[in-house]
Amino acid sequence: FSGVSYEGDTVYYTRWSAAIHENGLWNYDPKNNYLPLLGYVIWFYNLAAYPLNFHDSYLAWRIFASLVFLAMIFVVHRLLKHFWVGYTGAGLLLLDFNAAFFYNSTIWGQSDIFPVLGLAIALLLVYRRQPLLAGLAIGILLISKAQAWFLLPLLAWWLLQRCGWKKTLAGLSLGGVAALALSAAPYGMDINRVIYYFNQPE
Repeated sequence: FSGVSYEGDTVYYTRWSAAIHENGLWNYDPKNNYLPLLGYVIWFYNLAAYPLNFHDSYLAWRIFASLVFLAMIFVVHRLLKHFWVGYTGAGLLLLDFNAAFFYNSTIWGQSDIFPVLGLAIALLLVYRRQPLLAGLAIGILLISKAQAWFLLPLLAWWLLQRCGWKKTLAGLSLGGVAALALSAAPYGMDINRVIYYFNQPE
């Protein structure tokens, strides 16, 4: 758990953390191969990491990712109360001890837990018929990780079913504007950065 064997992408997160701390979010790394949301997550992380001097600690990043994992469990708990009545505890146990979730964030320190949390929040907002917030969540998920894109059409379709086309259009429009606005700074308003992302071999 020291970080020697499970550095993974945390090496890059630490480098980007330093770049954002020194230069801000604007085009903080021309070779950044992630979608823009991670830059904002790191900026938020830096609010505590630099004042408390744990910005270069791989362990601290994994603790942060683990806290997000716990937040995701809380949101899923709220969902299960609606969808799996009487089995909420069993569902949470299946999630808590699922190595695909806790290993990725707690041991490896990967950033996949952030879009997973976002997907859970979007599901909850759609279920509660909150079209503007749900559309905003879907838009932000667009700039999280490409793996989340596979579920976004289903979320949009469910939002349409629960809220109607007018409210859905308003929510998704808000999400689209937010995604474009949040993409401007990390990519330096450079369309070539977007092309670079999609031309990656992985």
